Amino acid sequence: MENLSEHLKENVTYINGLFENAMDYIEREFMVGTVPAALLTMDGLVSKQHITLSILNPLMRVKIPTDTGKETLLFIEENVLCAVEQAELSTVSEVLERMMNGFAVLLLDNCPTALAFGTQGFAARGVDEPDTEVMQRGSREGFVETYQTNISLLRRRLKTTELKFEKVTVGEESQTPAALCYLKNIADPKIINTLKKRLSACNLKDVLAAGYLAGYLERPRNF
Repeated sequence: MENLSEHLKENVTYINGLFENAMDYIEREFMVGTVPAALLTMDGLVSKQHITLSILNPLMRVKIPTDTGKETLLFIEENVLCAVEQAELSTVSEVLERMMNGFAVLLLDNCPTALAFGTQGFAARGVDEPDTEVMQRGSREGFVETYQTNISLLRRRLKTTELKFEKVTVGEESQTPAALCYLKNIADPKIINTLKKRLSACNLKDVLAAGYLAGYLERPRNF
């Protein structure tokens, strides 16, 4: 599928399939007047406050004078969200590119085009170079304590739908949220399944850092 379909369900189903097992992918369906719509974003790359105040609230409150998808999109573009940075898209590749760059994408039923809105909002805390891994060249960004921020750092570097993040919870008492990250087109499914089983079998009470899990993920040695 290269060009967007006129049918919202077809577009959403296809794009949802591309982002299967990607926990940072967000799809919200709602009504714009009488027209079914969907807003697609990537968590960690957008400002949720900006989306709520500048996009969702105006769309929910405005009275749409038409009930067709194409005319509704045009009305939104020219009258409702004209002050927001926007771009009209007609292909799936354009939708994916904008999403990976922090845009929110609006799809409407009975409309073969989409609107992308500039809603970029990256990590508020500075991501500094790690003290133990000094880089002589290249990026000086390093992982921080919040795993959602780390997910956004990886997504900004690898702008592909093959990058997957599966949510897992470790630590019986700490219930620490974590993410299993891999490239679907490269990673061996057997290894991914093995890692999932080992993580689910982890019986640690508290997991406060990734190093706690190292012993459970290492290949067992035969003596």
